[in-house]
Amino acid sequence: MIGLLWLILDRTKSPKLMGVVLFFTYLPQFALGLIAGSIVDQFDRRKIMIICDIVRGVVLFIFCIMIELKIFSIYLVIILTFLLASASVFFGPASQAFIPNIVQKDLLVSANAVSSGIDQLCKIIGNAIAGIIIATIGVYPLFMFDGSSFLFSALMLYLIKYIVKNNKFEDVDNKISISKIVSDSKMGINFTLKDKFIKTFIILLVISNISYSIVTTLTPVFSERVLKAGPKGYGYLEAVLSVGMLLGISFIGSIKVKKVGYMFIFGIIFSGVSLILVGLNSKLIIVMFLYLLFGLSDAFTAPMFAYFRLYVKDEIRGRVFSVFNLIVLSAVPISMATIGVLMEYFGTKNFYICCGVVLMMSSILACFSRNFINASLENV
Repeated sequence: MIGLLWLILDRTKSPKLMGVVLFFTYLPQFALGLIAGSIVDQFDRRKIMIICDIVRGVVLFIFCIMIELKIFSIYLVIILTFLLASASVFFGPASQAFIPNIVQKDLLVSANAVSSGIDQLCKIIGNAIAGIIIATIGVYPLFMFDGSSFLFSALMLYLIKYIVKNNKFEDVDNKISISKIVSDSKMGINFTLKDKFIKTFIILLVISNISYSIVTTLTPVFSERVLKAGPKGYGYLEAVLSVGMLLGISFIGSIKVKKVGYMFIFGIIFSGVSLILVGLNSKLIIVMFLYLLFGLSDAFTAPMFAYFRLYVKDEIRGRVFSVFNLIVLSAVPISMATIGVLMEYFGTKNFYICCGVVLMMSSILACFSRNFINASLENV
């Protein structure tokens, strides 16, 4: 994404066009999210993931060709961006529903912790590396590397051998129709919104996602305005955040977690306290330590995702996860759109404190939900 935005800014010098392209990266989630869930539950999830990776790889190679031939059309960029984001919309629920098919129940927490942790780390470290690559050798190698990584991922997925118990993909009618997609979508929405555990989980994740996106967005501002450390301080904070995540992943992956509800609540309280303390400090070394703790606390929420994947029956996972993603992920663009205005009103330090307080208050909601707080891997 950094490479794409930089390409647009370099060729057009227009922040407005960057905003248009960003809009088309989020549009597929809203336009195709429910359709993706229906398809994921009808077809082989591994094949869907392979196709999505190939599509993403090809799209990125087309960008490489455009750069090499010095061709630039904002309309073509928008179309390619939409295709890239659309493939990700189908890949997301397919991968989430696929993991329980290939990982034993007693290893699912460790696998989920590693998976979610690596995903977060790749975003943080990838952004840093992308900036360095663009600054030193340009955007072309970035697109080439990214496209190759998707094709490599498709190859690795192809090599996975697994057996689906009671292979439902051979038993269902795999004809895609509007009426079936509509009925599947309604079923996914009804199940998701009527289940008390899932409703609580969604609310808590929306709050935590907003808080996390705020932290990642405000870090450079906090480093510049509060810590007076500039880009160097920003780099340090991103680095210790990554280290904290790695430590958290290692810890969660090495223990056997059963009471996932209690661990999730502990994680968001831990995160909330860390953010409040960040807002109360202006010394780089102290804030670095608090960012380390914040990254560490994020790993404590991972076991709940393992429980969630087992909690939802295999035959409806795609539909439920699509609705789940549609609601939870929509919090990120909404929060990013309002951060600038709210930050100017509250101030940078107070914004961190407010986010921490909201996170801690959300733990009260979790405590009042018996289905959530009593969630245990022994019960699924």
